Amino acid sequence: MAANWLAESGIAEKADWLRREFLTGAGTGFIPGPKITGITAGRGGFGQVTKQVVTKAARGQIKNIAGSTAQKMIVHQAATQTPAWVLGGAIKGVEERFSSSKK
Repeated sequence: MAANWLAESGIAEKADWLRREFLTGAGTGFIPGPKITGITAGRGGFGQVTKQVVTKAARGQIKNIAGSTAQKMIVHQAATQTPAWVLGGAIKGVEERFSSSKK
């Protein structure tokens, strides 16, 4: 009876999805981003700006962020996370390919 309830409620599929998402994120989260001078590496680069703004915001030392600073933060985040995003997408594509062939 419990097995029927799990199957009908979709909890088993949701748990399987959550497991796959967790493993994909855990596996790709350790991939370092590229070292690009001025963006992810070097003095005064976007990475340093991002760290400084996050630290000041956490300490309550700033109230507003300029648009140009926000753009630098977004570019830095995209540059550091792109390798993990690409690999995560590839893993999901392979999972979908094999899960659709089993049906």
